Amino acid sequence: MKDLYLPGIVVAGLIFGVGFAITDYCYGTVLAAAAEGKPDAWMTIVGGLSGALTFAFLWPNLESSLPSFGGFGPVTIHGSVGINGLLVALPLNFIQPAGASLQTLLRPVELDPPQVNGVRCKTDVILPTCIGKALK
Repeated sequence: MKDLYLPGIVVAGLIFGVGFAITDYCYGTVLAAAAEGKPDAWMTIVGGLSGALTFAFLWPNLESSLPSFGGFGPVTIHGSVGINGLLVALPLNFIQPAGASLQTLLRPVELDPPQVNGVRCKTDVILPTCIGKALK
């Protein structure tokens, strides 16, 4: 188990968040966009791999110079609470599928597409375009 190092988590989260905001891709959607041939997705992948490679080469120097501030050693939920790990894992095993089922039940019902002057607007068409067609 790896040690919990809060400053590293905060910095990595900021880097990931800024990259997500700039490119508008997360690690899953960037692969789907790259499969569609989008050049910005490919650049995002190249940037992510370049950053990971740079970090891998710099890690030996960084590891020895990192301060011990924010290092908590290996931390687990069950170890922090002081109970058996199964008492944490088993309830989570039932809560996750129940939450997914509840999300499916609470999903909003799809409504019929809007109509303008009797012209039915598809949901994938921008509404002003649909209104323009209806007014012709």
